[in-house]
Amino acid sequence: MFGAAVTSGVERVSTALWITAGFGALTALLGAWAWLRLVRSSPKLQETLAVAPDGTPLAAIETVAPEEAP
Repeated sequence: MFGAAVTSGVERVSTALWITAGFGALTALLGAWAWLRLVRSSPKLQETLAVAPDGTPLAAIETVAPEEAP
């Protein structure tokens, strides 16, 4: 919404599109950063979501490749 407000005075549509996309990408990165900080700081959330402190699913970590038989 902020990106659209900033681009309201821009005459070229392509410029407005790039500015709006840039604001969207920045918002997505900030949201992902905030989510990872929340997951890392909350053991209860880690347990509920079954993830490691870095956000990796425990199922991916615990999966062990079968050993080859001699």
